[in-house]
Amino acid sequence: MTEIAFRQAEANDRDSILALRARCFPDDDPEKQDPRFWQWEFQRSPAGPGRMFVAESGGRIVTHFAFVPQAYVTDGAARRAVMALDAMTDPDWRGRGVYGRLHAFAIEAVKNEYAFGTAYQIRPKALPPLLRNGWTPRLKAPVLVRPLSWRALAGRAMRRPPSSGELHRTDLINPVALADIARDFFAGRVHQDRTAEFLMWRYSESPIWKYDVVAGQHAFAVTRRTRLRGFDTLALVDVAWRRGCAREAKELMRGILRRAAAAGVEVAAALITVAHPAFSVLLRLGFLPGPHRFLFLLRDFDGSSVAMLDRARWALTWGDTDHL
Repeated sequence: MTEIAFRQAEANDRDSILALRARCFPDDDPEKQDPRFWQWEFQRSPAGPGRMFVAESGGRIVTHFAFVPQAYVTDGAARRAVMALDAMTDPDWRGRGVYGRLHAFAIEAVKNEYAFGTAYQIRPKALPPLLRNGWTPRLKAPVLVRPLSWRALAGRAMRRPPSSGELHRTDLINPVALADIARDFFAGRVHQDRTAEFLMWRYSESPIWKYDVVAGQHAFAVTRRTRLRGFDTLALVDVAWRRGCAREAKELMRGILRRAAAAGVEVAAALITVAHPAFSVLLRLGFLPGPHRFLFLLRDFDGSSVAMLDRARWALTWGDTDHL
């Protein structure tokens, strides 16, 4: 039997991990093969550096799994959590149970440091190892979709697809003010703490993903123009407003959608949970549930988290993931 060694990865494993990603997902998320993106995601997160784990055989990394620290607010108090991501196994090693064993090894290494873990299942094959390692499905977050330019959609077969890019870039000028808006907006719901440091890191410091941050006095929205399922898409990544200021937020988003339509963007999309305060507002703005759902899972680390959080109202968007 081929010998397998499990260990926590270090920063000097970066190139080997990126080479594994290129073998596993050569056509998916090419920006994640960029060393600058890896450095931003795993070394510069304001909640702490990522925890990466690998399985090796003959000195070669054949499986990888990682956690990125997060800070969630529950009942008004911040709790340390981690998001599971970057699960991948060399094609030559799939079907041998190595990833499931590495997953268990990683949980054992972090379980005394964090209250709970979060995961967003995308690929069907990722679900069984999650369930075997104690993850609990909590909810399915829909992707809401709104057509923007019928002319662009009708003529899409007759023109070359536009390259991804921003409609117009604005800097995150006052993250402290935006964090204050978010604090008021998310009160009473379980949410990732949108501190000024988190907002700067997530939406202004990424070397690859470029966001458009539009803010009013009492509301803000974060978008990124990208290509999803082959469509030129304006992704609504984050949104918040002060209590009582939903009208300002709706006008802000209407302006964003008008500019996107004028620029020829085909559709707008938002991954958002039903308990998020913006869910009903987006429906009133013409968004409708599309065919895609993200399965959100929890893993209890401290013995009580899932029982408590299973009853919680989770306010989640793409901004809480590493997908956009």
